[in-house]
Amino acid sequence: MATLLAILNNKGGVGKSTLAVHAAAWLAERGLRVVLVDADAQASSSEWLARAAPEVRAVRCDTSAHLNKALVGLATAADVLVADGPAALSAESAVLAAAADLVLLPIGPSMMDVNASYHTARLLHRVRIQVHRSARPHVWVVMNRVQIRTRLAQVARAAAIKYGFPVTRGYLGLRQAYAEACGRGTVVWRMSDAGHCAAPEIQRLFEETVGALVARPVSTPRTLPAAAVPTMPPRVDSCLPLEAPDVCPLPFGARVGESSSSRYPRRDRPADAGRAAGRTVNSGGPAARAQINVCAEQ
Repeated sequence: MATLLAILNNKGGVGKSTLAVHAAAWLAERGLRVVLVDADAQASSSEWLARAAPEVRAVRCDTSAHLNKALVGLATAADVLVADGPAALSAESAVLAAAADLVLLPIGPSMMDVNASYHTARLLHRVRIQVHRSARPHVWVVMNRVQIRTRLAQVARAAAIKYGFPVTRGYLGLRQAYAEACGRGTVVWRMSDAGHCAAPEIQRLFEETVGALVARPVSTPRTLPAAAVPTMPPRVDSCLPLEAPDVCPLPFGARVGESSSSRYPRRDRPADAGRAAGRTVNSGGPAARAQINVCAEQ
């Protein structure tokens, strides 16, 4: 039965198609039966993959109903389904989040990219807590277009950690090779000299995040109607108890290191909301408390 790997972010231009195509080709080269599910209206990943790895099947899904049907139908036709999500928070995003076993959340190296990705992070937390009541799907935050020695990259990474999901050690650098690979209709490790820096970094990323799928596909995707996933509020109204490293996501617009008292009146602060419901925000222990300064009571 197939494992569903979804690449999701409501923000466009963060590298979803790049990750989807390279992940599909990387897994297929290691002997897995892979199908790409393209839920993006632009269909960039399916067109790119048709040239880069024509042996890998690609299925386009333009509605949530079509997507749900495709996930059910393909569950026994592949070892891994790689889904490229839409560049919007849509019904298709909700279906993929609810059905996924593993999610890659690519984010650009700026606070604008981090803040714009907030709604996808909230959707994934809601799916974990209200739909599955478990740590499914497992989520990795992937930093893209990184210039590793810059302060901007360090600040963006610190902000992304506040979303409560692990950030990969691997990353995608700010390299022309990825755009060139798309233009050539290939993947970076087949580009010889042009991809000599990009190839090892993206392969290290896949070994870290999806390498376990090469050993054994782990579970069956369970599709749910989009209505099963609640609509997210425009701001954080409560701080749900999550085990470390799954801590409370950063409120939209909050700055790294900003205290909660400066963003919430006392009766609206997440720590007070959790206490009123008889729950402890800092349930993850000292390690979690060190990470959730935005949500912990001063």
